[in-house]
Amino acid sequence: MKQKGMKIGTLSLNINTDDLNYGAMLHSWAFQQVLNQINPKGRNEIIDYIPNVVEHFNSSRPVLSYLKMHRYTSAVKISLSYFPYQKRAKKFRSFINSKMKVSSGKYTHSTIAKAKLDYSCLICESDVIWSSTFFNGDFDETFFLAFPNMQDKKKIIYSASMGNGNFTESEMKKFRSLVQYPDAISCRESYAAEIVRKQTDRPAVHVADPVLLLKKEDYACLLKKNFIKKPYLLLYIPVNYDDKIHRLAMNYAKKHHLEVIEISYYTWHKFSHRVISDAGIEEFLTLIKNASAVFTSSFHAVCFSMLFQVQFYAFQRKTGRKTEDILQYLDLSNRYSGTDDFREQPPINYSEVTAHLDTFRNHSLNWLRRALGESV
Repeated sequence: MKQKGMKIGTLSLNINTDDLNYGAMLHSWAFQQVLNQINPKGRNEIIDYIPNVVEHFNSSRPVLSYLKMHRYTSAVKISLSYFPYQKRAKKFRSFINSKMKVSSGKYTHSTIAKAKLDYSCLICESDVIWSSTFFNGDFDETFFLAFPNMQDKKKIIYSASMGNGNFTESEMKKFRSLVQYPDAISCRESYAAEIVRKQTDRPAVHVADPVLLLKKEDYACLLKKNFIKKPYLLLYIPVNYDDKIHRLAMNYAKKHHLEVIEISYYTWHKFSHRVISDAGIEEFLTLIKNASAVFTSSFHAVCFSMLFQVQFYAFQRKTGRKTEDILQYLDLSNRYSGTDDFREQPPINYSEVTAHLDTFRNHSLNWLRRALGESV
C-alpha cells in the first residue's frame, strides 16, 4: 500500500512581521522546501498565523502602528524611509504569493485556539518562538502546540530559539508547564537544548536552523543576476544599529579597495556609500553571495555567508547568543567579536566549514525524519 504522506502545518515568526525580516522569511521558505523533499506525497503548508505582538501592526501604515506600539525610534526610522519600506513590503508579499504555500485561513492567538486545523502534524519551526523577551515577558502557547485542538496531532518543535534564555523564576515555571505538550523537541542553540534538558524532564536535541538544511545550490532559484559591478563589502545591521560596526566596515573596505553597500533603512548614509533600503528576498541573497566581505550582526546573514563561502565578520548584539553559538559549533569563533576587540583574521578555510555543515545538516535532517516517523 502506497503512503499518502502527511498533512503538515508549520508555525513560526515568518510572514507576519513588522520589520520585514529576511531571515524570518527564508527559514520558513527553506523549511518548506525540506518538508517537500521528506514528505513529497503529503501537504506542507505554512499556517498564516499573526502573533499577538504584531496583531495590531498595519504594514500600510507602519509609522502610525509603531507610534501606537510606543516604538518611537522605529517610527522615526520608517518615516524617513517610508517609500523604500513600502517597496520592500511589496516585494515580500510577492515572494510569499509566488514562492510559499500558505494556508487559506488566517489566524490570531485567540482564533487559532478554537480553529479546526486540518493537519495530521503540526511543527513549530525556528527563530525566537520560545523567547520571553520577544513576547514582552510571556510566552505564546501557540508555539508550544499547547491548545486542546492540537492534542490529537503529531506535535514537533524544530529548532526553537529562546533568545538569551534568561528566564525569570515565574517565566521558567510557565515554560516547564508548556514544554510538556510537544512530542519531540529540538533547539537551534546548544545552550537552549541544555536548558530544556536541565530544567525539565524533556529530552531536547541541538539542530541546525532551517536555512542550513539546504545547500547553496538549493538557493540558486532565488538568486538574481549580480547587479553590483565593483568588488564590495556588504554591511547589514538589522537591529540595534551600532556606529562602531559601521566605522569598522568603512575602514576595512578602504584598506581592501572595496565599495561599501549597506542594506538598511538609514537612507541618509547614502552621502558616504550606497544604501539599499528596498531589497527583496532575492536581492538580499544575491548581495551576500557576491560580496567580497560581509560585516553583520545578523544570524541569518552569517548563515548565508557560510553557505555561499563568503568572508565575513559577525558582531555581538543584545538580543541573543545565537550567532556566537553556531560559530563556536563550527570552529569559527574567531569571526565573532565585539567592536572594541576587532582583529582582521586570515581567510576562512571553507573546505573544513563545509564538512562541519554537512555533518550538522545530516544530523538535523535525520532527527526531523525520526520525529515525523513512518508516515512519510
